[in-house]
Amino acid sequence: MIGRPPQQSKTELGQRLASVRGKETRDSFALKTEISTRSLGSYERGDSVPDANFLAKLVEIYDVDLNWLICGTSQQPKQIKEIDPDALAEILRAVLDWKERRNAELDQEQIASLIATFYENLISKAGESAGNESDTVSRN
Repeated sequence: MIGRPPQQSKTELGQRLASVRGKETRDSFALKTEISTRSLGSYERGDSVPDANFLAKLVEIYDVDLNWLICGTSQQPKQIKEIDPDALAEILRAVLDWKERRNAELDQEQIASLIATFYENLISKAGESAGNESDTVSRN
């Protein structure tokens, strides 16, 4: 079966919904949000308006800002980037080593928070590094 090409949404809400879904398949997104793929397509095309249950699922699962989604105000949610498993494993080892060296008592939430912080720092440093390389290239 050949898929139909994506249609441009008639509404900004539909465009923002498609943005939240990103590269995730409609089937997967619909399953997670407990709606049919037909309903999802209708929402994204702007043919119908999502109900409160669907919007609540978006907030719960994707941490969507409803002001942004519905009105276009505030900021668009961050797109989830692909996680580098090797970098994540290295960060986990560093956090556990740090915990052991300090004989710190941390619960799972604190460990997860540290891992997220280390990962964000790693990603931002990689982005800065890439930006500096492109600056060097453009100056030459």
